[in-house]
Amino acid sequence: MSGTALKWIAVAAMILDHIAAYIPGAPFFLHWIGRLAAPLFMFCFAFSMQYTHDRTKFLVRLYVLSLIMGLVNFFVYLFYRSPYEIMTNNFFATLFLIGMCIVILEMIRDDPAFGKRLLLVFAVFEGVSALICFMAGFVQPQLRLDLLIQGLVPNVFDTEGGILIVLFGVLLYWFRKERKWLCGVYAAMCAAYAVIVWIQEGFSWTALLFDDYQWMMVVAVPLFYLYNGQRGKGYKYFFYVFYPVHIWILFVLGNCI
Repeated sequence: MSGTALKWIAVAAMILDHIAAYIPGAPFFLHWIGRLAAPLFMFCFAFSMQYTHDRTKFLVRLYVLSLIMGLVNFFVYLFYRSPYEIMTNNFFATLFLIGMCIVILEMIRDDPAFGKRLLLVFAVFEGVSALICFMAGFVQPQLRLDLLIQGLVPNVFDTEGGILIVLFGVLLYWFRKERKWLCGVYAAMCAAYAVIVWIQEGFSWTALLFDDYQWMMVVAVPLFYLYNGQRGKGYKYFFYVFYPVHIWILFVLGNCI
């Protein structure tokens, strides 16, 4: 199965997930199917980071898309001050952060002195960004400036999926050449996350199925095995455009309903 085929599966799962998020009355189980989307996109992203000829250009593109989506999210929200569901999606920012973490880790491996300085700069950047997001939410909670800030200065704490998804993304890159290790470690982390949620919520099945069901990302493991190492036809610009546009359409449609 090519990378493009995996992306089409991810797109289908993503649409169902966002229908459940933004359309009133949509069945909740669509969120469970939607757990396929993020790991498949991150899996494909890992190989894009490996094979791209210009990582700087690649990451700058993701940053610009993150900024654009943050801007549009913010202005759309101004028209819907009491929406059915808050629109916090900006996976471009998440992928950008995963890419930055990968670059820093490889730099630490190849040039420890420079890599550690780069890590320090990145850590300060992340701390300042998180502080700005917190202050914006505290000072002007109704304005939702955090939607704009998360696109302008992404940080691992406030990005879509949070630090957990960033960690999973880095993991998928690091073990990309060892498929068995990748699937094993990834599945173990999903299982560990489920156990933690279960313990924290007092061994509640309701918590696992309805409150915090991110562990269901484990369903992507068989598809990791099916990847044949081929990029496929690409359609990269379609995916870049479709992701934000379908969210905006569903958000507006849900509030009209």
